[in-house]
Amino acid sequence: MKRRQGGFTLLEVLVALTILAVTALAVARQVGGSVGHLQRLEHKTLALSLAENELSRVRDTAGWPSPGAFSRTVTFMEQRWLVATEVNATSDPDLRRITVQITADTGLSDKAPLVSISAYRGRH
Repeated sequence: MKRRQGGFTLLEVLVALTILAVTALAVARQVGGSVGHLQRLEHKTLALSLAENELSRVRDTAGWPSPGAFSRTVTFMEQRWLVATEVNATSDPDLRRITVQITADTGLSDKAPLVSISAYRGRH
């Protein structure tokens, strides 16, 4: 009687390699999605910080803010951002609504704001 040699057949090796390749592809796809999600969160966090800074700047300026809208491009954390600020009158003449929107300045004209925050300032 012949004794069978230990080891794997070619078919078993191919099945194992196929399973490994499919698993590696799924892991790579998941990692790629996680990296993209992390980058979006980083951009939103930076945009929120910039919006809060701008809102504080407008609220703390001397004098009563006039209604109107203005925008400017700033560099923050080595990235360019479009900061759009709008001051609106309210039904109360001693209260202004201030809205700040932050958009990543990528050169695309149709980009939606990453962050939009509003606050109110009263006349003291």
